[in-house]
Amino acid sequence: MTTYLKKNRFFILCSCALLAVLLSILACSFIGTIPIQLSDLFETDSLTYRVIYYIRLPRIFIAAFVGIALSASGATYQSILKNPLADPYILGISGGAALGHVISISLGLSLYISMITAFTGALLALILIVGMTQFRPRSTSLDILLSGIVLNAFCFALILFINATTSMEQAYHIIFMLIGHIESMDITIIALAGVFITCCFTLLIYFSRTLNILQLGDHEALLLGIPIKRTRIILLLITAVLIGASIAISGMIGFIGIIVPHIIRIIFGADNRLIIPMSGLVGASFLIIADTVARHSLSAFDIHTQLPVGVITALIGAPLFLSILHHNMRFKKESN
Repeated sequence: MTTYLKKNRFFILCSCALLAVLLSILACSFIGTIPIQLSDLFETDSLTYRVIYYIRLPRIFIAAFVGIALSASGATYQSILKNPLADPYILGISGGAALGHVISISLGLSLYISMITAFTGALLALILIVGMTQFRPRSTSLDILLSGIVLNAFCFALILFINATTSMEQAYHIIFMLIGHIESMDITIIALAGVFITCCFTLLIYFSRTLNILQLGDHEALLLGIPIKRTRIILLLITAVLIGASIAISGMIGFIGIIVPHIIRIIFGADNRLIIPMSGLVGASFLIIADTVARHSLSAFDIHTQLPVGVITALIGAPLFLSILHHNMRFKKESN
């Protein structure tokens, strides 16, 4: 966990992951039912220009930012709780953020306000989960996971209640938000969410060395001068901002926060200095590609509609999640 991470290895791997993100953006920008003419790429009045810069690129950047937010948050939760099954979706953080977002939809508030309400919902969910486990002696990460599952179910019940009392248009937005759906939106909103997500992602990378120390245990961290409670609170606040921003612009997209960090740990080890940046960048590439598949998977069958990206991530993530769960149970059984 605390083995020396060579700078060359770090920069090569992160550069490759960043290059993969850029190639995903470039490739997916030219994939679609409307053919792209390279000669018209910079002609502001051409169809190619409008399709690329007003439809495809905004959606691709949303997918990239959301992929970073969910994957980096999942890697952080897995390190804090020392549990490979921890992620915002399972812990109930996404449920709290979704409830805050749904309340703003039902009240007809703007998307800017939705980001605030989603963040508030994620923060309240964190407070409830931590509160429910702190009052129990010898609480474990399993207790936190179970508390998150219960809270998620409660949030979904409230969301469905609100959904039953809204108009047809609002109910449509709520359903797609629950599934996880990416669509083009105002560039100002994308930029605002991107700034929040990029800043929080940078902060998580900054705290990655501290996360390594926290994984050694509370006693060792105290001996090394780490303020445990304050550090955990800061990390939880950062992830709450990430989840709130991602829920506000894309809805609940499951499994990315658990699958991507877990695969990165299997391949590259458990050093958070590498895991967090790699998880964020790989998560961005994964969601960009998944959203492109969602956009065009039904066009081959001449069906003029699009799948929500949450369907694609669930179809890929659910089998992988079961595989991870089975592997962990088998490992524990063999170790005993």
